[in-house]
Amino acid sequence: MYVNQPKVLLVDDEKEVADAYALRLEAVADVSVAYGGPEALSMVEESDPP
Repeated sequence: MYVNQPKVLLVDDEKEVADAYALRLEAVADVSVAYGGPEALSMVEESDPP
């Protein structure tokens, strides 16, 4: 991971789809994956602001 990479929160309820997109994005971004809305909201609440 590079210091200036953008942060991306990828949300999809289909694990295979989310993982496939995350694999592609990891080359250009710091990727976190959530497998549904509630998990994504929890991750956002726990994250540090940019």
